Amino acid sequence: DWPHKLEKGSQNTIVGIRIKPNRCQSDDTEKWSRILVLPQDGELPAGIRLDWAWADEPPKEKYWDELRARGKANKRFLTFITMTPEDRAEWAWLRHQFAGCQKPGKNGKVELRLSVLDNKALGSAHLKDLQQKWAMSPLYKARMFGEYVDLVGACPFDAEGLAKWEARCYPGKPFRALEGGGHVPIDVETWFEPEKGEGYFVLADPSAGIEDERKEHDPSCIWVVSRSKKQLVARWNGYEPAYRLGQIALKLAEKYNRALVAWERNSGYGEAFYLGLKGYGNVYLEYHHDARKTSFHERLGWTTSATSRGTIVGALQQAILQDGLIVLSGEAISSFAGFTMQRTGKVEAGHGRHDEDVILGGLAAHFLETIPFYKREESAGTVFERDVL
Repeated sequence: DWPHKLEKGSQNTIVGIRIKPNRCQSDDTEKWSRILVLPQDGELPAGIRLDWAWADEPPKEKYWDELRARGKANKRFLTFITMTPEDRAEWAWLRHQFAGCQKPGKNGKVELRLSVLDNKALGSAHLKDLQQKWAMSPLYKARMFGEYVDLVGACPFDAEGLAKWEARCYPGKPFRALEGGGHVPIDVETWFEPEKGEGYFVLADPSAGIEDERKEHDPSCIWVVSRSKKQLVARWNGYEPAYRLGQIALKLAEKYNRALVAWERNSGYGEAFYLGLKGYGNVYLEYHHDARKTSFHERLGWTTSATSRGTIVGALQQAILQDGLIVLSGEAISSFAGFTMQRTGKVEAGHGRHDEDVILGGLAAHFLETIPFYKREESAGTVFERDVL
């Protein structure tokens, strides 16, 4: 019943709604507020200025990125997306962009998940009826609880275990690992400071450090993991070349009790990464004995092959099922949930489906089981020596 006027386009579709504001005395509809109805299959909304934007169900990424730039100068521009996360093809990019944005939010983004059961306008009989109707649907968790549903079923990690890990995530504090020096300063997200007597792994996945518009190139990533408490204590993910990533790893290794550094040496970036370590001595050596009567071959770093990929993915699967690793990074958990594997063991291509967190999470789980560490307690009059393997 509120004063309004519908604006219609071709084929009698609604393209706008004029609404009379509170306290407005004019009957001239051109002076009223206007809601634009924008079809995302149409032209990109370039040039317009808006007070807010709302997408009903997942929008297309390119269209939404354009809408994000449509705010007015010096005014807060709120954007909302309300959706039932049923179709992975539609929500995959959103989950990637909103990774780690649950309580209390991050980088200006907040993700809220609500259940139908939270809707106080619905009576108990109606809610019970909905539960009975949806109970056998593969989309039940999406429709009832707002959980991401992947009907492809290619993610190798336990969904309930990931949900448990995600529920305890919170943003870490920044640690300045590298100053600018002509580059952007590097801040590493940290959850725990180093403890006396504790051992640590610094695990790295170097890349070319190329950030393209479509996010098709792999980013680099570093994990710092405590060896006796079995928890991720620091993490960095971004686009830096391998040599600079080695510098970051060196800073973190020195900070965390001269940690053991291991890195994935695939794709040829291992050498540049090692040069960035500047001769740091506590590094992981991979041993190979290919045939009888041959000598061992030692290689710096970790090589991910079809066989070893199964080893680290399996180790991470076990850690998630048994809650054997504490990971408080929402971005890392989102990467686990977005990881899909083909029958060949290769990662399926797609937006946000980079595998660096899976590689490092799997390495952490594998090393924690195969390279044991016994934390020494400090007694009166003793001084810890550095542990060098």
